Amino acid sequence: MLKTIKKCRFNFIENLLVLGDESSALKASALFRLRLDNSDRTLLAVSVLLSCDPDEIVACAEAALEQNMFGLPLPPFSTPQQDAQWWVDRATIEERMAFLVTIYTSLTKKLQRDFNDFIAKEEKNECVCKL
Repeated sequence: MLKTIKKCRFNFIENLLVLGDESSALKASALFRLRLDNSDRTLLAVSVLLSCDPDEIVACAEAALEQNMFGLPLPPFSTPQQDAQWWVDRATIEERMAFLVTIYTSLTKKLQRDFNDFIAKEEKNECVCKL
């Protein structure tokens, strides 16, 4: 029974290898992230990379990095808030932090204080709502 459960649980790997398309790869990566912890994902990734030739390892790493990085915000096509939300929904935490720090430090001291006041007000409202 246990072998049947494990086989069904990881059947998506067979689908990935048979179909070999981007959609299957993205589904498999989402399931890996959901079902495996960091150390298990790292072990799996290193095991697969060790089976590759050096040139393939570089190509795999580049493809993974390209897929995980969304890039720069696009020119506005709607309101600035909608564009920002669209970009935030797709950007990695590293990209968001880099933009946040850079944008914040580019503001005048008065705008930084205004922003800090806005955040404090939002945090206070959030606490009140939770009560």
